Amino acid sequence: MASLSLAELQKRNNIDIFLNKWKNGDEFTFTDKQQRTLPPYHEATATILRKAVKGDAKAARLIQRDVVVQKLLPLSKIQKTSEFGSRGGAGGGAGVANEKFLIDMLKSHMVTTPMTIAFIAGSKQFIVNDVLDVQGAGTNTSDSKKSDVNLIVGTTSIPLSLKQEDAGGWESSDKLFRDAGTKLIDALSEAEKIDVTPRLASAGGGDVILNRVVAMEATVNEQTVTAFGSDITVKKGAIIVRTFKNGDVSYNAKKNRLEVQVSEIYQTLRDIPEQKKPTWVIRNQRGRKSLPKYPGLRTEMKIAKYAMSTTARVGRFPPLVIKIEERGDYELSGDIVRS
Repeated sequence: MASLSLAELQKRNNIDIFLNKWKNGDEFTFTDKQQRTLPPYHEATATILRKAVKGDAKAARLIQRDVVVQKLLPLSKIQKTSEFGSRGGAGGGAGVANEKFLIDMLKSHMVTTPMTIAFIAGSKQFIVNDVLDVQGAGTNTSDSKKSDVNLIVGTTSIPLSLKQEDAGGWESSDKLFRDAGTKLIDALSEAEKIDVTPRLASAGGGDVILNRVVAMEATVNEQTVTAFGSDITVKKGAIIVRTFKNGDVSYNAKKNRLEVQVSEIYQTLRDIPEQKKPTWVIRNQRGRKSLPKYPGLRTEMKIAKYAMSTTARVGRFPPLVIKIEERGDYELSGDIVRS
């Protein structure tokens, strides 16, 4: 696995995640596979790192060449683990780090409890009163739960689903869209609207290749369940969109509450912009077996913008989008429901 670098720390909120781990004395994974902490946090060196990440050439030289700085920040010896890795979306990686970052920031500001927490996106606010604790919940996805963070209020909890600003996906749908996706690819192939061809042996073989991305608009119910699951709406929670960074959480003494600056807040399907609403997508991914009949294809719920803006690779057709009124042509007009 690659080592951490200034280029990696420039992505998303990686610099804030890194400095937060260093300040808290958390362990890093080193290239020798060992877990170790860095030397004690040093604010002046952290400032140099921030300047280097912002493109300051002198600071970058110090990070890369100065012996003292390198001893405090041996970036080349630290692994680029999943928390500094993939784009947000369905699954873990940077998304999980984003959740932990928010939890750590909230807990560090909750000097006394109960506490009121206000999530603020421009003129829109989502306010939760009498919060006693903040807990991670991202690993509990049973029964279509969508909560990543729970705000503990009395004997209950208010669920928050977190999305990074650059998130392109809502969820993987290997099982859910298996039958419908197979039926759709069968029909589109028979109608010669798509080409599905075996991957050449010289290119690895075994899989098939789709000549264009296939997308299908989702019903209102499919979109609602995908976005809000079984818990967000029922328990009066919200979807919070933000790639969190230092400074996003502050204490408002006048209102006696924590304030969290965020980019968007979704509490109903109407709140989600059209270009970000869930859309079924079938695309190439080597080794994936979402559709057993068509190995090498992956099924997902992506944001609608993905299907609208995906540019085809050279020699390929642009995406094929099945409109909601066209679903009946493929016997897919009814809701695709979770079993």
